[in-house]
Amino acid sequence: MKKRILFAVLAMVLVLCGCSMKKAYKKAAPPDMDITEDDTTGNPVKEPEIPGNKADWTILMYVCGSDLESEDGFATDNFNEIKKIDFPDNINLVVEAGGTKKWHNGLDDNKLTRMVCKGSILWK
Repeated sequence: MKKRILFAVLAMVLVLCGCSMKKAYKKAAPPDMDITEDDTTGNPVKEPEIPGNKADWTILMYVCGSDLESEDGFATDNFNEIKKIDFPDNINLVVEAGGTKKWHNGLDDNKLTRMVCKGSILWK
């Protein structure tokens, strides 16, 4: 009896997995579409040039200010510590900040702010 139940459950799982794969495939691009070629010339499409510094490393950091920033300015203290670090040119530090009622450093309280640290400056 246990083997029959186990077999039935296994069969249902396999059927459900097969159904979900068909739906995912239908949502994907058609298999005959080659997205690496230009539609008009047939030549390969060049990757767009991204302006700015091409670093070997990019560090992404999220700072949620919460009540520690609102009441005591601890996230602002963290920003001041970050500005003391002299990052080499091959490292980008991108900081996103939000999540507090009141910033002690002039950031907008009502939205997320994204900054890049270069030298001792956090650029918005």
